[in-house]
Amino acid sequence: MFDAAPTATARASGGGWKRKVQLAVTVDDDGVIRHVKVSSPQLTQTTEYVDLGEPQVIERPPPDTRADGR
Repeated sequence: MFDAAPTATARASGGGWKRKVQLAVTVDDDGVIRHVKVSSPQLTQTTEYVDLGEPQVIERPPPDTRADGR
């Protein structure tokens, strides 16, 4: 186990890791993390992991929606 706070703080904009947050993690019967929810008074971020180990389809976004325009 390690503390990611020093690394994350260097990348975070604003007050990353300065306030307490609530963390909820759902682990399935196989010990695989499936759901992570981080909540603070200002923001809630939820990440779900589905179809792990399955081929993924990743499509390039249209040029007009990309920051580099390519």
